[in-house]
Amino acid sequence: MPLRDHFHPPLSKRRSWESFHSMWAGQMTRRLNRTRLPSGYTAEVETHVGSHIEVDVGTFENVDRYLQPPSANGGGFATLKQTAWVAAEPEWAMTALFPTMFEIRVVDTERGQLVAAIELVSPSNKDQPESRASLIAKCAAYLQQGVGLVVVDVTKHHFNLHNDLARFQ
Repeated sequence: MPLRDHFHPPLSKRRSWESFHSMWAGQMTRRLNRTRLPSGYTAEVETHVGSHIEVDVGTFENVDRYLQPPSANGGGFATLKQTAWVAAEPEWAMTALFPTMFEIRVVDTERGQLVAAIELVSPSNKDQPESRASLIAKCAAYLQQGVGLVVVDVTKHHFNLHNDLARFQ
């Protein structure tokens, strides 16, 4: 696939990097699955733009215990008075950083194990020191788990991610 400079005019003004990265990841995954990976391995696109946290709170209530059957004289249902639920104050709060993520994961389907990752660096992975640190920590975690890693960086922010990763502790 030809690689064109999508981060400088004229393409940068006409196309978003999110679109470029998502299509690029999709095309790489398609090609890996069709022609490059051996039997028993599959590539999957992992894309997260924005927050990785979502509220996941569910409540279940047995409503039947609040209802009384109709009386023999034709009466209706009786219910308890509804009260508003108020959340408790948090014990502490922290600032969280969720850089954009575009990656391709290669999984050994027989063992159900991640064996490789291709990390496509986006501008938001490098525009702040905290973002770069988060990306480096993620890459280091892959390597510590024995996962093969390829980092593809074609962004306009010039930093040496390789040296940062080598210094990571």
